[in-house]
Amino acid sequence: MYVYFGHHRCATLWASNIIMGVCRELDLRYTQEDRYGSVPDQLPAIDFFSHINADMRIVWQLAGVEFKAFHVIRDPRDILVSSYFSDRYSHPVYRDEFAGFRDRLNAVSFDEGLRLELERRTAEFEALAAWNYHDPRIYETRFERITTDARAEFARIFDFMGLPIARRGSQLYAALVRLAAKKALKRVGIRVRTPVLPRPWLDVIIDRKSFTRLAGRQKGTEDPHSHYRKGVAGDWQNHLAGENKALFKERWGQLLIDLGYEQNLDW
Repeated sequence: MYVYFGHHRCATLWASNIIMGVCRELDLRYTQEDRYGSVPDQLPAIDFFSHINADMRIVWQLAGVEFKAFHVIRDPRDILVSSYFSDRYSHPVYRDEFAGFRDRLNAVSFDEGLRLELERRTAEFEALAAWNYHDPRIYETRFERITTDARAEFARIFDFMGLPIARRGSQLYAALVRLAAKKALKRVGIRVRTPVLPRPWLDVIIDRKSFTRLAGRQKGTEDPHSHYRKGVAGDWQNHLAGENKALFKERWGQLLIDLGYEQNLDW
C-alpha cells in the first residue's frame, strides 16, 4: 500500500489532488481520511491511503501492513499564520464548534486571533514533535521543498514509494502508447488499465495542479479569502511579532530547532 501523511495547511489539498490524478491514471483505489487518530474500515481494499491530519497513532494502526509512504511538514510558524487566515475566511464550516471559532476570530483583533489559533494548533504541533522522522518506510519532505520544485520532488517521492513510472527508453515509449490508447478507448466507453505512468504525464498532472492554475494568480500574490492564500514560505515574518512571537518561542521554539527551521531562539 502507498500512504501520504499530511498535516493541516501543509499543502494537503494540493498534494492530495496530485495523488488522485496519479491514482486515476494507474487505476489505484484511493481513500482519504482527515479524522484525527482514525483509519478507514476498508483499509485492506485500498491501494493509496492519504491521511491529512496524521500523527503517530496512524502509523501504529498500520502495524502489519506493508507500505511505503511520504510525509510533508512545514514551518510551524507558517502553519499558524496560514491556519489563522483559513479558519477565519476560507475553510469550509464542517461543524458548529468550528463556526463558533470563526465567529470568535472575526470578533477580536488580529493579534488576539493569532493567539486563539495558536491554542487550536496544539494537537498538530504535538504531532509534529512526536513524529518518528527516521522510519525507513517513510520519505520525509517539506512544504518548502515540495512547492519549490514539485516535478522533481514528486518524482523522488514516487521513486521511493515504488510507483510504476516510466522514465526513458522502450518502457517510456510503451507507456506513452498505452496511455494514448487508453484515452482513445475511454472516449468510446472502453476502459483499460495503465500499469505504468509515463514520467511526462506525471509532469502534466503536477502542472495542472500548480498554484497559479488552482488560485488563478501568481505565487506571492495574496488573497486572504482564498484557500490558496499566498503559496509561499516564510510569510510568518509579516504577521508574527511582539508578544505573539515571544509566546511562540516559549511554547514551540524547541520544535523549530528540532525540525531544523532554526538553530536557536534568536529569531
